[in-house]
Amino acid sequence: MKLEYSGPKVMINPHGVFFDNNKRDKFEYLNVVTHLLKALNHDYIQEKTYTYQSSDFNFNNKELLDIVVEFSPDALHLAKEHISHAQLHINEMIVHATQNHIIDKDTKEAYIENIKLMRNYMLQRTFNKSIYYSAINALATLVKNDNIDNIIAPFGHNFAHVFYSLESILGHQRIPIDINIEMYEEEGKILTKLQIVNISH
Repeated sequence: MKLEYSGPKVMINPHGVFFDNNKRDKFEYLNVVTHLLKALNHDYIQEKTYTYQSSDFNFNNKELLDIVVEFSPDALHLAKEHISHAQLHINEMIVHATQNHIIDKDTKEAYIENIKLMRNYMLQRTFNKSIYYSAINALATLVKNDNIDNIIAPFGHNFAHVFYSLESILGHQRIPIDINIEMYEEEGKILTKLQIVNISH
């Protein structure tokens, strides 16, 4: 499967197909994660604060995937597993719809057809989400191994979402850690700061 934008989370029920715009496709955040992976992958001598210089450059879809696989070699294998689970879930949705005896025949047929029509859409979202979290885990490994204390980036451009994902991953690891995310103004610019302290190997 190729890496490409899918869309917001889809909800399918007997009444139709709906989209939750609050659940964005993880593809939207991959450019930020890959830029951070490339930028943070160097030796640190003393300074443990990294300030990201804003850039409008976007990697193309192939470059995004190549970078993630470079830092997370098992990313495609994990994505394949997640796709398999998603396939089973979609099949279960179809079975559940088929066994629904409350709705009439025409509604049931439309319900089942909608699930089938949205299959590739849902699988693409699953693939994108899996690749995103492989990238986030690789970023967490870089931050932990290099004992990076702070990452500062411009407010917006999806940095806050990526920082919160990184906070979640680091927080679930069995290491003493204290994480703080804050937004502040400096020289007329709104910045996002991820502060990480008490990381031990």
